[in-house]
Amino acid sequence: MMAGRTFTNRRFALLIPILLLYWVVISWGNGAISRLALPSDGGTFLSQPWSLVTYGFVHTYWRHIVINVGMLLMLLLFSVGCGISNRTVLGLFLCGILSGGLLFLLIGDGVLVGASTGIAALVPLVLYKSVRQKRAWLLYAMLFVLIFDFATQRKLGQVTQGVHLMGYIVGTLWVIFSERKKHLEETPSAELLVEKTRVSGYHSLTREEQEQLK
Repeated sequence: MMAGRTFTNRRFALLIPILLLYWVVISWGNGAISRLALPSDGGTFLSQPWSLVTYGFVHTYWRHIVINVGMLLMLLLFSVGCGISNRTVLGLFLCGILSGGLLFLLIGDGVLVGASTGIAALVPLVLYKSVRQKRAWLLYAMLFVLIFDFATQRKLGQVTQGVHLMGYIVGTLWVIFSERKKHLEETPSAELLVEKTRVSGYHSLTREEQEQLK
């Protein structure tokens, strides 16, 4: 029971710095934003390199944080239902934040805040798992998330849209390479199959193993 509780609680810890930094921004205003948001200017960024991560937990107004926290909470709940590990959720979220931040440093102007890129990185994985596990209700929910997200992003500038899209790209690449690695680990090598044939005979192989030896 404790293991299941720990499994769930660790991923929900992502909400703590988001809510905490929102309180900091409300309390300290522009002074906090200038130190935590990601600046597009390279010189300013070098003086506060931590902003490549902290920007993803900073929100400047209540509507922004309500939408992002709501989306993140929903994805975290779905990820539990799909059996996605804490390590994968946290790692993918941070990869989305970092990749979106790096893209903003290259093409952006002004400052960047918000968890949207990290949230977007989680969407392809949860969507893929919902299809693999044939969870129709979850698939419909994820399609709603995508439609809502793209409708919201249309109102933003091209740079923000590009940074947001980077999250989806990172999530998609994560799915492709993690599944490929999993497949390679689960697929027995040709040497093992030859040894199995020598010991137990060709008919002991499964149809997939026989195809692999051809």
